[in-house]
Amino acid sequence: MADKLTWDDAAKIGVLLSRKHPELYPLSTDLDVLHRHVTNLAGFADDSNTFDKRKLEAIRTAWNEEFLDRTQ
Repeated sequence: MADKLTWDDAAKIGVLLSRKHPELYPLSTDLDVLHRHVTNLAGFADDSNTFDKRKLEAIRTAWNEEFLDRTQ
């Protein structure tokens, strides 16, 4: 991925998490675990400490949408 990911890239991150962790159910993923998964993504270039709960929730929602598209 050429673009560097930031906390504001919820839709892109959701797709990547769905591909990287297809076995996980996004809505049962703890926010601390979600934070770790996001910051471990290749291409994630934002400061790992400059997030807030709303951004993590937006990422989890986007990931869940990808999960539902794949499993339904």
